[in-house]
Amino acid sequence: MRTAPRAVDVSQAQTRSIKKERIPVPDHLRLSNLPSEILDRIIYYVQGFSIHEFHRIFHRKRAHIKIEEGEDYTEEPIFYGTYIRNHAPILNSLQNLAVANKRIYDLCRPRLWKKLIFPTSLPAFIYKWTLSSGLLFKHGDLVQSVSITLSSEWLSNDPAEVDKPFPYDNLSIYPAMDSQSWEAAPQGLSLKSTTKIFVMCPNIRSLRVNIPSPGERYGQRDMNRLQGRLKKLVSRLSNLKHLTLIHYGARPITDKFVVELLDNLPLLESFDCPAISRSGPGQLTKPLDWHLAQLQHLSSLKLNSCDCVDETWWLQSWPTNLTKLELNQCSNLPLIDAHRFVSHFSSQLTHLELDFPIIWLDDNIITPPIEHGIGPRWAAKNRFNLPLLTSLSIINPTKYGLLTTFQDCKNLRQLEYQSIPVSEWSIAQQLFCSSTWPQIKSFSLPAPQPHDSGDWEICSAQLKMKKFAFQNNINYEPDWY
Repeated sequence: MRTAPRAVDVSQAQTRSIKKERIPVPDHLRLSNLPSEILDRIIYYVQGFSIHEFHRIFHRKRAHIKIEEGEDYTEEPIFYGTYIRNHAPILNSLQNLAVANKRIYDLCRPRLWKKLIFPTSLPAFIYKWTLSSGLLFKHGDLVQSVSITLSSEWLSNDPAEVDKPFPYDNLSIYPAMDSQSWEAAPQGLSLKSTTKIFVMCPNIRSLRVNIPSPGERYGQRDMNRLQGRLKKLVSRLSNLKHLTLIHYGARPITDKFVVELLDNLPLLESFDCPAISRSGPGQLTKPLDWHLAQLQHLSSLKLNSCDCVDETWWLQSWPTNLTKLELNQCSNLPLIDAHRFVSHFSSQLTHLELDFPIIWLDDNIITPPIEHGIGPRWAAKNRFNLPLLTSLSIINPTKYGLLTTFQDCKNLRQLEYQSIPVSEWSIAQQLFCSSTWPQIKSFSLPAPQPHDSGDWEICSAQLKMKKFAFQNNINYEPDWY
């Protein structure tokens, strides 16, 4: 009896018969042997990928946060969270590339340590950063940008409490032992920890400070005390170029504090500060605007809710290199004087954001012979001549048409127009669809939903603007409300 032929596994036979040969990579094409210029470009793109990986990696790491009960509490227990790394490190693309070899690591290292944010995204004891053998001891000279949230201990009037290191700096405080990670309150940094960071990072060029809100427990005197402590630290950073102060509390930042800061920062290129209030008569020999005007390198100025900004600011002799200006809710700056102030920078301004308080937009104040607010006559004779302006944001326009005053800004590429009144839709549509701004690439304005709007004029204007944008390759995105 003849047996059936045995089936042959062709793939296995081919595998056995074909000798695999690994094609060697020429030495000049190996990653480690590429020219530094090419490697640096590769690292640049890999860093871009890493930014988009942040949230995915953060959620993986967050699973390793351990909550423990603090030992030194007086009234109620404190539960704090720390990131425990008892596993293989979870790295982003840039960090993975950096461990390839020493040459690539040396090229990646400046990018890895260029910017730091405290509290860190994952809670860790601050001593891991500030000890003589810590991270900043090894890499602090590479740090150029620092963002710090200050703790409420900065407001204390007890010197002993301020000078001691707070044990929970940079940790996350939880309401209970079994809390979820999203319930955590990141703990800001004490004066002691902040001082160490500034000392160990001698090359800081950009600083962002989140000032704690005093709340009901502290008064303006405590806020002034914090400002004095912060001034001593920031004044040491004589090479600082970018300063941002963030403050949302009811206690304002005084112009005296800001002036004392600016006098020690001659290289400052950008300044962003909210809620600056006058210190009172006799506190300053020269006003804040005079001191700002002395900053010859200043190119970006952002002021929000500052009552010290008034009708005298346009009288100063300002530096000629200011290219970015934001004036938001400065209640003592009339619109007519804001126009004069902005016009000071007509030859170089590229970015402008304006948000006027309601007091200057009230129709009741537009009465002859004084016309501080905006009306048809004012808009017609007070156009802005800003030939280099490319980005414009008008946060709170009036029903008379502040948009019409920017018709001569022919280089405008990006326009954001918020709180548009119903009566101005036809004006906006006429300006937009008649190529008033031939370089425009992006146009944004709030709009009622088409099915919610009972005004045919608004619906018609929206359709015409959308059609014109499509035909001219313009990004027109109504911000529906």
